[in-house]
Parts: sequence; C-alpha cells; structure tokens
Amino acid sequence: MNSKSDKDTVAAAENVAENLFQQGDKVKWTKAIETSRGISFSSKNGRVLSLSGELVNVRYRGRILQIHKTMLRLESETGELTDLVRNLAS
Repeated sequence: MNSKSDKDTVAAAENVAENLFQQGDKVKWTKAIETSRGISFSSKNGRVLSLSGELVNVRYRGRILQIHKTMLRLESETGELTDLVRNLAS
C-alpha cells in the first residue's frame, strides 16, 4: 500500500466527518439507560443549533443539549438500533 494515498484517504474521511453536520440539520441519536431489568434504548431526534469543536449543540424538546458529533446521525440515515437489529439478523 502507498502510505501517501492512505494518509490522503484518512484526511478526506476526517474532512467529511468534520463537515457532516450543519446548522439546522435534523439529527438523531440513541440513548441507553440502565434499568433494574437491564438496559433500555431509545431513539431521540433534534435539530443542530451550532457546532463547537467535537460537540454539537442540539435543540431537543425545547432544551439545548451538547452531544459529541460521533453519537449523531442525520435523520435521513438509518439509526443505530436499526443497524444493530440488521447485524444480529444476518
């Protein structure tokens, strides 16, 4: 493998991740809560207000939350729970 092209590929991937979200985008994330019976997962939806480095300020039900950008997906993409079920089924 050519290390220069590998570095270019990594740099391009980081650039895409860096510019993935923009103000006003509808996003979703999965929240896991530990209960007495196990773990409960729920999908949450919000709208991007602003970006601050690795954190994204999201409006969710009238509140503003700071969520790490790796935890978010665009609303048009499949969610983590869907991906998990598909992977278990295959």
